[in-house]
Amino acid sequence: MEEKCPTRNPSPLCSVIIPAYNASRFIADTVKSVIAQTFPDWKCIVVDDCSTDNTFELVSAIAENEPRLRVIQNSENMRVAKTRMAGVAAARGKYVAFLDGDDMFVPEKLERQISLLEYCSEICQSSVPAPSVPSSTSSFKANCPSLNSGSPSKAALRAMPRFTGATPRHPVKSSCSI
Repeated sequence: MEEKCPTRNPSPLCSVIIPAYNASRFIADTVKSVIAQTFPDWKCIVVDDCSTDNTFELVSAIAENEPRLRVIQNSENMRVAKTRMAGVAAARGKYVAFLDGDDMFVPEKLERQISLLEYCSEICQSSVPAPSVPSSTSSFKANCPSLNSGSPSKAALRAMPRFTGATPRHPVKSSCSI
């Protein structure tokens, strides 16, 4: 793997993983949507899967001016799942958020989701042991106790965003289904 602009902050709270293959039409906007996050404690890892266009060069140019951006290039085409997992292997954050090379985050996505994950840590527990990274066949079950007087209301939790993109790197927490 070739790497440009190695990490300067080894332990961000959230690692954003972007697998990319021939994404030059969209990748700059994708990366800029991460840079525009209202939550500052992130590290973005773009893993280029041997693109035949200039995806790697575009991200490398952006990384020159953004210390939280890291770009890795696979030595051979590994397809999206293995490319995504290569990003997870390079991640150092407590949480991982996935973003495809042709998608964008809304500016407050990480702030809202990480805030709820941190808040929900006292409410939800995952059944997966902490040191493992889930495989595609793993299933997660949230163990959400009854919300009693000291807990947030069900309505308050329903009003918060669901976690579709920010997931724990070491799954010790899971979102609640209420």
